[in-house]
Amino acid sequence: MARMPDVIFLQMEPMPYITRQRYMAHKCALNDVEDYDIKAVDNLNHPCPHTWEEAVVNLITLDTLRANNTHMKIDYAKGVCTYSYPDLQDQRTHDNLKDKFVEAITNHVICDQWSPYYEVN
Repeated sequence: MARMPDVIFLQMEPMPYITRQRYMAHKCALNDVEDYDIKAVDNLNHPCPHTWEEAVVNLITLDTLRANNTHMKIDYAKGVCTYSYPDLQDQRTHDNLKDKFVEAITNHVICDQWSPYYEVN
């Protein structure tokens, strides 16, 4: 059976997502996660994309943003990164996650709502 892409996003303005992604990278650095450096994160107030890959939405990043935690401390089987894999996520979890998945896309990719932390916006 051929696998199709999980989700494809087209972002007209990727900077709110990129800023949130950099914020999570900085959080990983503060929690001593390997390969993350505190001095590596750019200014979050006036960001600019470095490469086009930075604007690609990563589902693990959405999970970390939803949990407000590093990727080392989240349960992947209960997150959006395993949403389209029925062998990794039971049907009940999948059904309960549908609205939360749409909410995560709305909040962090489309950026319908602003974060209470000005650094993230």
